[in-house]
Amino acid sequence: MTRRFRLGATLALLSIGIAFWLYWPLPYLGIDIDPATGRILAVAPGSSAAQGGLLPGDQIITIYGYPWAEMNSRLLLVPLPWREGMITPLQALRDGETLAISLDPGRASAALQIEKVLRALAAFTCWATGVFLASTPQAANPRLRWAAWFWVALGATLGLLLLFQSVSDLLLAAVLWLLSTILAPTAVLMHLWYPSRPLATETLLRAQRWWLVALLLLQGTFVIFVVVGHTTIGLLQLLDTSTIVVFLGSFVLSAGVLWKAYQETTISHIRRQIRLIAWACAVVACVWLFVLLGQVVAPTLIGVVPPVTFTVVAIVVPLAYLVGGVGRDLLRVDLLARQLVIHAGTFVALVALLAVVGQLNQRTLAPTLLVAVSVALYRPMFGLIQRLPVFGRAEERAFERLGATTTLLGSTLEAPQLARIVSDGVRDAFRNPPLALYLQHSPSEQRLKRIVAQRLLTPERVGVATLSQLVQRDEVLVSTGTLQQRAASRGLDTSDAALIYAPRASLWGLLRDTRGSPIGLLVLGPRGDLDPYREQDMRELGRLLGAAALAFTNSAAYEKQVRAERVIRKLYHRLQEIQDEAEAMIARELHHVLNVSVRLNIEALERVLKRAELVAPELSDELEELLETEQAAGVMLRLLCDSLVLTNRSEPRSLASSLRRTAEHAAAGWEGALHVQVDQVPVDVAPQVYRELVAITREGVTNAVKHGQASEIVVALRVPAGEDEPLVLSIRNDGPLQGEIMAKAGHFGLHFMHESAARIGATIAWIPQATGGVDVVVTAPRVGRPEPDDSGLLSDWGGIVPTINSDDTGESPTRPEDTVKRGDLQ
Repeated sequence: MTRRFRLGATLALLSIGIAFWLYWPLPYLGIDIDPATGRILAVAPGSSAAQGGLLPGDQIITIYGYPWAEMNSRLLLVPLPWREGMITPLQALRDGETLAISLDPGRASAALQIEKVLRALAAFTCWATGVFLASTPQAANPRLRWAAWFWVALGATLGLLLLFQSVSDLLLAAVLWLLSTILAPTAVLMHLWYPSRPLATETLLRAQRWWLVALLLLQGTFVIFVVVGHTTIGLLQLLDTSTIVVFLGSFVLSAGVLWKAYQETTISHIRRQIRLIAWACAVVACVWLFVLLGQVVAPTLIGVVPPVTFTVVAIVVPLAYLVGGVGRDLLRVDLLARQLVIHAGTFVALVALLAVVGQLNQRTLAPTLLVAVSVALYRPMFGLIQRLPVFGRAEERAFERLGATTTLLGSTLEAPQLARIVSDGVRDAFRNPPLALYLQHSPSEQRLKRIVAQRLLTPERVGVATLSQLVQRDEVLVSTGTLQQRAASRGLDTSDAALIYAPRASLWGLLRDTRGSPIGLLVLGPRGDLDPYREQDMRELGRLLGAAALAFTNSAAYEKQVRAERVIRKLYHRLQEIQDEAEAMIARELHHVLNVSVRLNIEALERVLKRAELVAPELSDELEELLETEQAAGVMLRLLCDSLVLTNRSEPRSLASSLRRTAEHAAAGWEGALHVQVDQVPVDVAPQVYRELVAITREGVTNAVKHGQASEIVVALRVPAGEDEPLVLSIRNDGPLQGEIMAKAGHFGLHFMHESAARIGATIAWIPQATGGVDVVVTAPRVGRPEPDDSGLLSDWGGIVPTINSDDTGESPTRPEDTVKRGDLQ
C-alpha cells in the first residue's frame, strides 16, 4: 500500500467518522415537509411536531431563525454540532395566522439510530473494500489500485451523504452530482479489469473512450438539471431520482460486463469471483427496480419500505468483493447469490407484469389483490426465470442429466452402448470435461483396458490389483491428490504410475461388481466451467457409477449368455448339416441297393418266371408272389430315398420340387387340400438358403396340420426377377384364429423357424388374415449371409467397440415375434 493511498484512505475514514459523529445525535422532528413550498404534508403521531401542535397543511415560514426560502442558498440548515436538549424554533402559517412554535425533539428514536448505523455501515464497507484491494499482492497492478481508490472514494462520498441529506441541500447536490456523473460510470469501467484478468489494450482504450463519452453526457445532463431546476430544491428533486436510475443502470451494465468476462476467462477462481460480483450487481439492480416499479403498482405497500433500503442493499456489491477476495471455496456463496438473483428477478418480473396490467386497466390494483396474484404466480414465474440462459441452472441440469443417464443405462445390455451412455452423460453434465473410461476385458483379466479417451493422456491399461490397493473398498470416488498420496509409498509399474500421475486428472470413479472387485474406472479432468467437483456432484456421480457398475456386470453376463447361445446354435446347425450328410449318405447307399441289388433281383426273377411258365408252371404262382414282394421292397426303398433326399445341393433349381415334396410329406395323411405354387422361373440360390427354406416349410406345414385346424394350406414361392431381389416364401392356412401364436413349453417349432430365418439373414412374420387363418411370410436373400465367427466365447474390446454384434447373435429364445394372433400353433 503506497503512502499516498494510506493518506487518502485515512482522510476518507476521517470524513466518514466525522460525518457519522455529527449525524448521530440529529433527531427526527416528526414532520414531512414539501421542500419547495414549506407546507407540512404529514405529522407523525406522538412526535415532537405533533406535541407542538403542528398539523398537516401548515406552512413553515422560518426555522432555526432563517426564512424557509433561504434553504436554496444556505450552506447548513441545522446547527452543528447538535447537542441534546437543543430546541427547534419555527414559525408556521395556519389559516392566515402566524404561529411561533418551539419543538423539543429529544433523543432520536431507536429506529432512526438503526438507520444511521446502516448508512454508516454501507460507507465503511465500501472504504474497507478499497483498503483490502490496496493491501493485496495484486495491488502493484495500476488498474487494481484504481479500483481501490474508487471504493475508498465511494465510501467517503456515502459517509458525507448520510450527513448532508439532513443538514445541507447545497452539499447534498454536490455529493449527488459526484455519485451520478462520475462514480456510477466509473464503476462500470472498473469492472472491465476487476477481478484482475488479462485485457487487450485495444479493448481498454475503447472502453475508456466510452467512459469519457458517458461522463460528458452525464455532465451535460446535470447542467440541464441545474437550468430546469431553477433552485437548489428543484435540482435536488431531479437528482434524487436520476441518481437512483443512473446507479441502477451502472449495476445492470456492470453485471453485463462481468458476465461477458466470465465467458472469456479460464482461471477458475477468477471466474468464481467474477460470477459472484455479477450476481451481487444483479441482486441490487433487481431490488432497486422492484422498489421503483412497486411505487407505481402499489404505492401503499411500497410506502412502508424505508429509503435506507437502497443503501443497505447496495452493500451486497462490496461484500461480494471482500468475500471473493478472501474466500477459498466460493461455490456455496455463488449458489446462494444465484438463488437470491432468481428470487429477486421473480419479484421484479411479477411487479413489471402487474404494472403493465395496471396501466392497461388505467387503475391501481388493490393491495389484497396484488398479494393474492403475486402468491399465485410466484412459483410458475420463479420456474420461468430459473430457466433463463443467463442463470444457467448448471447444477440442476447436471443432476438432471446424470439422472437421465442412470435411467438410460437400463435401456440396453450392449457394452459399447453403455460406455457411450456413461461418457456422454458425464460430458453433458459437467460441460465436456476431459475423461477416460476403462473396462475389464474378462473376469480373469487382471488389467482394465481403456475404451474411451477424450483430451486426457492416460495409458492403455491399468492393473486391477493397483486399484484395489489404492482405493478403499467403501470408496466410489477419490480425488487425484488422495490417490497420489497413497501411491507415494507403493511401488508402481510404469503404466499404473502414468495413470496415477496423469496430467489434468482430477477425480477417479471406480466401478465394482457385486463382490466388490474393480471392473471399470472413470477418470475425470476438470469440469468444463473450471469449478471443482462439489459434494453434491460427488453424490450424483456416485449414484451413476453404482448404476453403471450394475449395468456393465449385467452386460458381461448377457455377453456370456449370447456367446453360449451362439455356440449352441452353431452346434445345432452343424448337427443339422451332419444329419443332412448322413441322410444323403444313407440315401445314396439305399439308392445303390435299389439300383443294383433290388433291380438285379427283380430282373432275375422276371427271367426265372418266364422260364418257369414254360418248364414248371406249378412254380409260376410262387415266383410271381416273390417278384411282387421284391417290387414292393423296391417301391418302399424308393420312397425312403425320396424322404431322405429333399434338398439336393447339386441341383439348386430343384428348390420348388423340394418344397413340394417336403410339404407333401409333412401333410401325409392329412385330409385337407395342399397347394404348392411357384411363380417365375426357378433360379440358383445358395445351398444354405435352400436348406433353411425347406426346413421352414417342413415346420410351417407341420404346425398348420397339427395345430392350425386348417382345411387348406397354400405354399407359395415367389422367385425374384433380379439379382438383388429377395425370395419370398409364404405358408398360408385357413384355420380359425384362437388367440396369440406363442411357443408352448416343450415345443420348439416356432423357435426352429426363427433360427432358420436368422441363419440366412431372412425375416419371418406371422400375419393374421382378415378372412381367417395365418400367413407365414419369409423374405430371404438368395445368397444368404456370411457364417459368423464363433471361435471364442469372449471377444476383445477392439478399442471402444466390443465385438458384440446383435445381427450375429439373433435374439433370445423368447422373442416378440413369437407372439401373434393365432391358435395353439407352434
